[in-house]
Amino acid sequence: MENKEIYVVKEICGDYAVLQAENGDLLDISVFLLPYDLMIGDKLECVNMLEYRKMS
Repeated sequence: MENKEIYVVKEICGDYAVLQAENGDLLDISVFLLPYDLMIGDKLECVNMLEYRKMS
């Protein structure tokens, strides 16, 4: 079983979002690669670099 990275949405700036990994690293990413109903504070699971899923 592979270890998937978990991110928290820290900021949404137009077409980009800032995600924070569990280790504290920040990632700037296009919102077009993220779920459409994204909100600040949401937790996302990185399935691969092109697919992110909201965690419930």
